[in-house]
Amino acid sequence: MTGIIPSQEWKKVFKGESWWTGETLSAAIGQSFLLVTPIQIACMIGSIFNGYLVQPRILESSDIQTMPLEIQASTLTFLQESMKQAIDIGSGRNMNKLKNISIYAKTGTAQTKSRQTENKEVQNDCHAWCAVYFTYQDHDPLVMVILIEHAGGSVVATNVAKKFLSAYMKQ
Repeated sequence: MTGIIPSQEWKKVFKGESWWTGETLSAAIGQSFLLVTPIQIACMIGSIFNGYLVQPRILESSDIQTMPLEIQASTLTFLQESMKQAIDIGSGRNMNKLKNISIYAKTGTAQTKSRQTENKEVQNDCHAWCAVYFTYQDHDPLVMVILIEHAGGSVVATNVAKKFLSAYMKQ
């Protein structure tokens, strides 16, 4: 699956509609017509810290294929710092109680209803997301993506991430 990163051109071709100015902000924060899979999010998170995209592979013996990012180093630094703030003061702060582990995160929700839905209780149907980049002791850095269907908010996913990281550190 290639996913959808909406743009003016995409909307014109696939929806036959013009792009609204506010849609840029919606797309930038993961709303609107954005469509991604957990593995695509994991690749994106890893790229923020490595500076290149890695092609997912099933077999460890397969060659690692990378693609350089066309993004400024200052933008990568900004994204890393923003993900650290999500742990320090933001929606992932329940994980900042874990000691001796370096954690960066992006949390969020994914809507499951269309704009045309009459029922306004959208929040209860949202999927919960938490994408985490972490390093512990001398282990290689890892990326973890948690997606919980119909959880209603990202706190459910961050709680699962915290439990996982706590158990990981005990291994």
